Amino acid sequence: METMLTQEIATRKNNPAVFNFMNYLPDPDEMLSNYNNPVAHYKKLLNDPHLSAVVMQRKAFVKSMLYELEEKPLTKEINLLLDGLNIKKLINQSLDAIYFGFTIHEIVWEFLNGKYVPKSIEEKPQDWFAFDIENNFKMKNPTNYYKLIDLPDYKFILSQNNATYMNPYGEKIIKKCYWNVKFKAQGLEYWSYFVEKYGMPFLVGELGSAAYDAKSSEFLEQLVSMKKNGVMVKREGAKLELIESGSKSGSISSYKEFIQFQNDEISKAVLTVSTSTNDKGTGSYAKSKTEKEIIEVIADGDKSIVENFINNLIEFYCVLNFGKVDYPKIMFFSKKEVDKELADRDKVLTDQGIKFTKEYYMESYNLKETDFELKNKEIVKLN
Repeated sequence: METMLTQEIATRKNNPAVFNFMNYLPDPDEMLSNYNNPVAHYKKLLNDPHLSAVVMQRKAFVKSMLYELEEKPLTKEINLLLDGLNIKKLINQSLDAIYFGFTIHEIVWEFLNGKYVPKSIEEKPQDWFAFDIENNFKMKNPTNYYKLIDLPDYKFILSQNNATYMNPYGEKIIKKCYWNVKFKAQGLEYWSYFVEKYGMPFLVGELGSAAYDAKSSEFLEQLVSMKKNGVMVKREGAKLELIESGSKSGSISSYKEFIQFQNDEISKAVLTVSTSTNDKGTGSYAKSKTEKEIIEVIADGDKSIVENFINNLIEFYCVLNFGKVDYPKIMFFSKKEVDKELADRDKVLTDQGIKFTKEYYMESYNLKETDFELKNKEIVKLN
């Protein structure tokens, strides 16, 4: 009974119908199951300007955050370590896990001044790696398709987005945009064809009734040439007329609405809201403000991926150089959180009788002189 309670029973190894001939789990993404490297195919979707823009917008909220380390004996040394790294680049790359399910970084260490320090930290292609049937992360074997290569400790950092037992490859947000980008590209192609065909006036040529077929064909070729080059030689008696299409505006509007719908769906998938980039009507400012607040909440969750990534790096550094020690962990927070903490502190000091200068408020809260007035003009500066 005790053995039954303390051991896992429902495993893939105990199910002969599942993966009885494979040592690794295939990516369960059915969208691109026919592709050897679905992530690389998904990355091509970022050529879409709107998708690329909303991805950068969501990333920007985390990249603009401040960070600090816990106060521990090694805090000063870890700060120096992080100062020597391209943190912005690592943050940007680790956030790709949100869109492509997971990311993997390899650390190359060098022994310098008696310590192991990162010489390079590079993101590696997802298709080089896989998970075994026990969800352990390993490298694919180029010489044996069914045998994975174990990864050494303190060498690789794995970042995952909403990974589960059933899908250790993580949730790919960009997968939700796949058909919208494809439909949009197809719609733009038809739209371009429509504008080319109906956006310009039709050229109508008229020849006399005595004109024979060869002369009519020659005149038609001249009209086609005129449409391309803008000039032609007109025979005596021939007539030219430009006819505008009177019903094209409704069709063009339909294409615009179709493209805008796809953009809205892409925004919902990435930001959970449709962005207000094109909103110009009443209430667009309030809508934009609400959307920004929602994205800030999402970014507060996204930062955990970055925190885990950097904390793994810090742990590796400390274990390699100091063994199992109590290492400082990194924490990310928004400027708004800092302002609130500062405001709470200033309120306590003000209640105790301290009066701040106008310059202090301007510097501390990024305010303009015209943004506020001090109630009490008699100001005492802090020493």
